[in-house]
Amino acid sequence: MDVDHKCGVKSCINPDHLEAVDPKVNRGRFVHWNSRKTTCKYGHAFQDVPGKNRRICMECRSKKRRVT
Repeated sequence: MDVDHKCGVKSCINPDHLEAVDPKVNRGRFVHWNSRKTTCKYGHAFQDVPGKNRRICMECRSKKRRVT
């Protein structure tokens, strides 16, 4: 079971605002903030990773690989 914050405040510990739910039912309000972003913090566009459920900034990734 997951803890679902009915009030939408992740740090809330009020028992009246918390509910134990199945992970499939969990409202997941906090996951969606990042899914709405279309650019990284430097303004580069995100690209989907084929076969995976994630996105990356290819420009930042290539810059990071050149430095290391």
